[in-house]
Formats: sequence, C-alpha cells, structure tokens
Amino acid sequence: MNKITVSMAILLFLHSINRKFKPFVMKKYLIACAMLMLCASMHAQKSVNLTEPGTLSAQLNAAERQSITSLKIAGPLNGTDMLLLRTMAGANGTAGHLSELDLSEATMVKGGDCYSAGKEQQNAYTQDNALSTRLFYGCGALRRVVIPNTVRRVSNDAFSACPALEEIAVDDNPLFISIDGMLMRHDSTLIYRCPQGRKLTSLVVAQGVKQIYPSAFRGIATLTEVVLPATIQGVNDMAFWGCPKISVIRIETPNPPAMENAFDAAVLANARLVVPKGAAERYRSKAGWENFKHVSEE
Repeated sequence: MNKITVSMAILLFLHSINRKFKPFVMKKYLIACAMLMLCASMHAQKSVNLTEPGTLSAQLNAAERQSITSLKIAGPLNGTDMLLLRTMAGANGTAGHLSELDLSEATMVKGGDCYSAGKEQQNAYTQDNALSTRLFYGCGALRRVVIPNTVRRVSNDAFSACPALEEIAVDDNPLFISIDGMLMRHDSTLIYRCPQGRKLTSLVVAQGVKQIYPSAFRGIATLTEVVLPATIQGVNDMAFWGCPKISVIRIETPNPPAMENAFDAAVLANARLVVPKGAAERYRSKAGWENFKHVSEE
C-alpha cells in the first residue's frame, strides 16, 4: 500500500467517525491527513519527456529536485542533465532523495556540462549511447536504475560508490540483461556490474560466465566467499577490489584464467585459493594467481 492509499484510508476512517469528534479536533485531523497526502504526492513517481538535451532543469522546480524519489525520463540527456540527476540522487553528499531512476526511454547524447569533475584532464562528459565514466559515481540515494534501451557501452566505474544500489535493471536493450540485479551481457557470458547494495556474502558465479568485467564486484565489502565456474576465462582488473573480507576463492577450472590485479593485497595474503586436483602448480606459476599465498587442491 503506497502513501497516497494510506492517507485516503485514514480520511475515510475519520469521516466514518466524525460525529464522535468535536469540530475543532476533526479539523486538526483533516489538516494532518492533507499534509500526509501532499507529502505522498511529492514523492510519487514523476515522468518527464524531453525533446532537447540539457532541458531537464526546466521540467523540475526546486521543491521537486529535493523531494522526488522516483523519476522516469524519456528523450535525450546530456551532461547538464546528468549533473542535475546526480545532485538529485545524493552525489557527493548532496541532499537529494532520488532512489529510483527509469531511463529506459532516454537516450544518452554527447555534450553539455561536465557532470563529474576530476583531477587534471579527467573531467567526465556524456558520450553518445554510453553509460560513461563515473556517470552515477557516488550517488548515495540510488537504489534502482533502469538503463536506456539505446545504451551500447558501459564504463567500468559508471556505478561505483553507490552503496544503496540494489538493482541495475534492463527493459528492452538488445545487448544487456539483468539477472538478480546484476548487469550482464545479453548471452550471460559476462558480468558487467553487481550493485553494492546487494551486500552479498557468498557469490557463486553461474556456469557459462566467461568474463568478469573490471570493477564488477568492487566495493562489496560483505563478500567472504567466491566460487568461479569451469567456464571462466578472465577475471579483470579491480574486479574484486574493496572486498577485503574474502577468505575463500574456489575455482572449478584446472586451467588458470587470465587475471591480474583483481583482488586486494589482504586477500592475496590471507585468503585460501582452492583449485581442482592437480592444478595447484599451474596456478602458482600463472601471472596474477601466483600472488596468492595459500593455494590448495580439492
């Protein structure tokens, strides 16, 4: 039951018993309920249709920018629009409350302002049909994002530092799917990003997955155990950075996949790497895997 429904239920209840209340008491209750309904309407989903990039600010007044928690956008978005959306979603400690963002009918286009300032020449700008670098980085209020149906590329840090993000959803994009909230290639062979808000403790990567994208599980500090399937061929740069509690990594292929700089130094020093029987020496001599201090067979 949403906030508007609850408020209406309260109003109907009070109306049914209004004869038992003195008029001035009833008036106070009605005012309180009206405030509840106003608050609920402010937080209901808002839909915006844009015809020109850079015009989102003209569609949202100051109060809406602060209060909206759910927003759907159709039309072109550039860096100017993303700068506003990031503020609404709590980027860099801002007071925004935007937690659900549906961009399925939106299109990312090049141009507009820098939406994320970086050191030296690392300022971030939107690119055509891409979730570009640091696009949602640090958006602390976000819980769910539906990516545009037209997106063709995803930066490895587009969803980094989003601790509340629980789901990266896909509506009708031919190149991507979402499984258990994770963004994956359409054929399920590559994991692009697992949202930090899922707070996994044990991860069993499905058979058929061949690659784990850079930073795919970065920042999931609750993770303690990882199981990699026999189909895995690559665990890419920083895939498990910021996961210092990993204590066991089980890998089902006897042939070490490509891996370099995917785990924290503490994990390399303390975690158990469990490999198939007869494969320990291959892992001990393979670039990346040779840095594990505790390798055993099972």
